[in-house]
Amino acid sequence: MKDKKQTIQLTPAQERAVQTVGRDVLVTASAGTGKTAVLSQRCVARICDPANPVDADRLLVLTFTDAAAEEMRARIGKTLRQAARQQRDGRLRQQVLLLDGAYISTIHAFCKRTITEFFHAADVDPMFGILDNDEQQLLKSEVLEATLEAAWQEPPLAEGLRVLFAGRRIQPGTGSFVDRLLPLSAFLDSVAGREAFYERAARINDAQDAAYKNLLDNQGMLICDTLDRICQRLDYALTLDTHYCNGTFISGHIRTKLMPEIETCLVLAKRGRFDRCIETIDSVDFGRFPNKPKDLDKDLSDFIKAPAKKSIDQFKSLRELAVLNPAYDAELAGAVTLQSRVLLELLRRFDTAYAKAKQDRNVLDFSDLEHKTLRLLETDAAVAKTLKDRFEFVFIDEYQDINTVQQRILDNLSRGDNVFAVGDVKQSIYAFRQSRPEIFLGRLAKATDKPDATGTPLRVDMAENFRSRPE
Repeated sequence: MKDKKQTIQLTPAQERAVQTVGRDVLVTASAGTGKTAVLSQRCVARICDPANPVDADRLLVLTFTDAAAEEMRARIGKTLRQAARQQRDGRLRQQVLLLDGAYISTIHAFCKRTITEFFHAADVDPMFGILDNDEQQLLKSEVLEATLEAAWQEPPLAEGLRVLFAGRRIQPGTGSFVDRLLPLSAFLDSVAGREAFYERAARINDAQDAAYKNLLDNQGMLICDTLDRICQRLDYALTLDTHYCNGTFISGHIRTKLMPEIETCLVLAKRGRFDRCIETIDSVDFGRFPNKPKDLDKDLSDFIKAPAKKSIDQFKSLRELAVLNPAYDAELAGAVTLQSRVLLELLRRFDTAYAKAKQDRNVLDFSDLEHKTLRLLETDAAVAKTLKDRFEFVFIDEYQDINTVQQRILDNLSRGDNVFAVGDVKQSIYAFRQSRPEIFLGRLAKATDKPDATGTPLRVDMAENFRSRPE
């Protein structure tokens, strides 16, 4: 029996995502819209392009789990083998063989491969090991304990520690400042320049420094943005009430009790009258929501009220910001400045000791892989050129989970017209690894959905769901 050619029917949006070249492509794709299929189809399309074919080992395909990387490799391989059989094309058979060594992996696996290849430029022993998460946490705990013990032996620092810990020698695990050191260190793993962070952190804790005033200004902008989002959330609650209850449930309460106070606070914040803002926040009484109608299901009632309740909680939490606390400078700024300096010094010492402990054991953790790769790309022009020339196209899956360091790596690998990124900010799951969905949102804001707007990234929204039943 003659082998029938299998074709996949693509939607217009999928077709644009697969075929557009000569510009970056950003795809928003919710669950079930075929994003993995589109990414693999685009890879195959570039390999099989009759006008400008690309070898499989000149594609860089990055994702966030080994399982996703292997699924991608398998999908591309299956489609290539089918094409090779149907077309009896020797080149495509060669591409199937090249696929085994192609750069289809997690970001960390790619970084490890890069560091191993350029170990001499990265200044590492090529036989280095990788710390898994459990080993990393154990080593960090040991280093933190040693760092604290050493700090208590230095009289000047010990005095600051007594202020920081209110005269008590607190051990890790007691809910104290000490327990913030490891999360802060994890946060720094996603910061491209640690030294710049330490310098800025020291400046914004000095009330006499211009950076401190800049921090307060930024907090003011944050307050305005937060109040804007609160108003939008209340509008959404009104929409829900209108849809399910014809506006008879909580709409009146929102319009008479919530909206006037919050909108007044927004006007004051935009005028810089933060002293009046805090008075409003402290004195406001939003009252209780009306009882639900008897014929309204409780779960649906809770669903309608949820956006409004979240708005109230978010509004009241604004009082935690220093710019809204009139007594902050007079009563707290000095003590907080000292505590912050001690905390930063402990963090810096812990970082140094942890780096030495890893060096002594000839091991790297996952953040080291990213930072060393980024350092290679930004300080060694020959390595950067080699890698940029090596990859004709760069693909990134689950783009909503990228962090700042990973994005800097991608920026150094790409030309500005050869990146294909696909993701869905609603599915971001790696906040604990310092993922930054706002990176994706920021790039989408600069993109356009116009196919003929050359030189500008193309935005493709895939919304047609193939996984769920119509009902």
